[in-house]
Amino acid sequence: MPPAPPLPVVRQQQPPAPPAAPTPTPVPTRRRRRFRAPRALREDAFWTGALTAMCIGGLLMAIIATT
Repeated sequence: MPPAPPLPVVRQQQPPAPPAAPTPTPVPTRRRRRFRAPRALREDAFWTGALTAMCIGGLLMAIIATT
């Protein structure tokens, strides 16, 4: 039996190089000002918290009274 002919050499092609990434533009630094809530909002927050505490207290008293 004669020897088999040599197989051809198949070389992989190099994938195309990805496009160069653009250089990011630096973000300008902003001065951060501290947020100060207006007086009306601060008072509303106080009363909202007070009413929430009273509601929770009332619910707890109702639960304790009915057990």
